[in-house]
Amino acid sequence: MKTSDCLDRAYQDHLEYKNYSDRTIKSYCSSLRIFQKYIAENFSHDSHEIVHVKQFLLTTKRNGHSWSTINSHYSALKIYFEAICNDYWNLDHLPRPRKEKKLPKILSKQDVANIINCATGFRNFTLLGFLYGTGMRLAEVAAVKIEDIDGKRLQVRVNQGKGGKDRFVKIPSSLLEILRAYYKAIRPNIYLFVGEQNGKPIAHRTIQHIFLKARLRAGVTKPCSVHTLRHCYATHHLEDGTDLVYLKDQMGHESIKTTAKYIHLCANSRRQINHPIDSMALSFPQTTH
Repeated sequence: MKTSDCLDRAYQDHLEYKNYSDRTIKSYCSSLRIFQKYIAENFSHDSHEIVHVKQFLLTTKRNGHSWSTINSHYSALKIYFEAICNDYWNLDHLPRPRKEKKLPKILSKQDVANIINCATGFRNFTLLGFLYGTGMRLAEVAAVKIEDIDGKRLQVRVNQGKGGKDRFVKIPSSLLEILRAYYKAIRPNIYLFVGEQNGKPIAHRTIQHIFLKARLRAGVTKPCSVHTLRHCYATHHLEDGTDLVYLKDQMGHESIKTTAKYIHLCANSRRQINHPIDSMALSFPQTTH
């Protein structure tokens, strides 16, 4: 076995030992392979410079990849160098790439309803309704099993969500009615939403394609993606007066600061805030000519 293969195996073992989720392990190992391929194609094997990591991340950005992808590459490499390479490349000298502070796009409730209603087929309709009704991430929804649904308690169990954490998310009563009708009609066996391969969970790209087709059929021209439904879930909840701490737990956020950003997106937040000057008895001055 090659030395590089041994290191890769050791890296995967380390991630498993640290109890990272299967999804994170798969993602980090993929990042490592992409980096190794980049180094092999662009530098000699004797090149071990921190600048090459920086160049790799810059190339990833210039190729149009999102900040989350770049950040995932950085995290994967940082763990690899510290745990496996004995700090040979210490990324502490290379700051983590900064995220652009852009507020997410939000759709109106009517636009969301139109998109869901324009999904073709019972599975796709239920899928989009589930994404918006629970606010769960795409990967979390794809991994939901029948046994995770608790109809009596109106909740769904999220296993190994982002950060490897489990949580329970409330299922609205109207969504539960849809789920029951969906189950009677489709009879899924293990996973709630089954993909093209029988018994396998629905693929992430399939979910993205379902959303895109429904959005186009609904005539929604505002740029948005499947993840927009999660942003809409949070914003619409806050507009309806949902407690911020409760919403943080439902969405599985590590910090309440992440949840609080949605306050800025609320359509009624600015209207409901009264400025002190509004309560002052001010008189217009007499105009002079």
